[in-house]
Amino acid sequence: MMWHTHIAVGGAVGGALAQAGAIPVDPLTLSALAVGSLLPDVDEPRSYAGSRVPILSWPLKAIFGHRGVTHSAACLAALSASAFAFLPWEWATAFAAAYAGHLAADAVSGGVPFLWPSDARQGVALVSTGGFAEKLLVFPLCVAASLTLVGGDPIHLARGAAIEVGRALGA
Repeated sequence: MMWHTHIAVGGAVGGALAQAGAIPVDPLTLSALAVGSLLPDVDEPRSYAGSRVPILSWPLKAIFGHRGVTHSAACLAALSASAFAFLPWEWATAFAAAYAGHLAADAVSGGVPFLWPSDARQGVALVSTGGFAEKLLVFPLCVAASLTLVGGDPIHLARGAAIEVGRALGA
């Protein structure tokens, strides 16, 4: 899946969690959703996440390949445990759920090595990355689900998230 679809999947997952009362809808929780949605692709230097940290993405790709260790249940468990150890519960929940959503989305676009270090991929090829089904079906449905479930003003939420991320980065 493309980065924008992963963000939309994370939004849909976050919307469901928000409707269930598991996470609040605030800029920092939305930021945790965004990071969880994109982080598995840090193993691809040309990806949205990987292009921002080439010092990490190039070695990851050289050693493990794309859709390698970062797309595994082991990595999901390790990063989720770290998130729950160091972040507020709501942010860790958002991060872990969005990361899992990324793996699920990639599982339907060719498979992922959930059982890494085994190279065997679990999943099916229902959707081609960047293909017709992703662009005209998966992405719009996830965007609609995230906006419907969250029930917030998307412009206000996006602006708030940008301001909070800027503050966190010292801008």
